[in-house]
Amino acid sequence: MTNFVSIQQNCITPLCTIFPCFAYQINDMHNYTMTFNGIREYILENEITDSFAIVLHPFDFDRVALDYISIHETIERPFEILGIEILEDTSGKVPKNQVMIIEL
Repeated sequence: MTNFVSIQQNCITPLCTIFPCFAYQINDMHNYTMTFNGIREYILENEITDSFAIVLHPFDFDRVALDYISIHETIERPFEILGIEILEDTSGKVPKNQVMIIEL
């Protein structure tokens, strides 16, 4: 398995029940705000590379996307911040105010 950017080592869990061949890590965003700038800081400070994507709870995804639009006046698909794809959780696995890091 690949090394993960880790805030909480015990959070690495197989994602085989949702997406075969993927692994994920859920991290609390207690040190960051759930905004465009907060996600950007999280990516930079945790050195997340483009081989990973960030999955957000639907409420948080909307919050970050609307903040992005208010700054940039537009949004493109796929939605990316610093080249990292930002996805909306449709499985119900990502709690509010947390991020799921998945390996692509």
